[in-house]
Amino acid sequence: SGASARIAKKIAVQTEELSRVQEGEKYRLWGDLITANIYKMQRGATTVNLENYMDGTTVEIPLDSRLTPAQNAQRYYKKYTKSKSARVHLKEQLETAEKESVYIQSVQDALSRAETEKELEEIRSELYHSGYASRMKHYTEKKQSAPSYIRFRTSGGYSVLCGKNNAANDYLTFQHANKGDWWFHAKGMPGSHVIVQTRGQELPDRTFEEAGRLAAYYSKGRGGDKVEIDYIQRKHVKKVSGAKPGFVI
Repeated sequence: SGASARIAKKIAVQTEELSRVQEGEKYRLWGDLITANIYKMQRGATTVNLENYMDGTTVEIPLDSRLTPAQNAQRYYKKYTKSKSARVHLKEQLETAEKESVYIQSVQDALSRAETEKELEEIRSELYHSGYASRMKHYTEKKQSAPSYIRFRTSGGYSVLCGKNNAANDYLTFQHANKGDWWFHAKGMPGSHVIVQTRGQELPDRTFEEAGRLAAYYSKGRGGDKVEIDYIQRKHVKKVSGAKPGFVI
């Protein structure tokens, strides 16, 4: 919960900073307006009112009285370039923070459904290897067997496997499942990777429905009136390079 609050605060601060630097577009406009009207302007003024050729309105532009009109225009172009660079940097930082927030939510979801000490130990190990070691000073990793997952059987006799955490999701999807198996996951929220082992056969509609219900149940959307489900053959699911456990495209 502490990590979640920390990330939420970071996202709020970065979003506010991004909102401020978005104003940088006005600096380019001011530079353009000064340049277009430079013959009308004289050095020494502190402001100038110019017509905005974009919409016909009048724009009041602050000026540095120590600078020539051309230098004032260059000053605004530099401000625009600086704000543009800051905007790109902040967007990257915000994207990273949002991904971390989604990851922490997936861990919280797995913790809420953990039922055994083995499952809790798997989540501790995952956090340790995901960059949270500094917050786990007295943690000693234990040797683990295959990650925890649940096996079901559909009414048609097909095996369905559900990961209990991110490590188990990665294991099922990328080590255990065959390329022709079907992969299910609640859309846009933390949850289990659900694998239907096809045995090379075409699945009946009822099996898709049953697997979809399992994916909804073993997700953050459990208990909701409606949970959308993504499903696709395993061969079309890819691991994101450098991403946290459980992240796929």
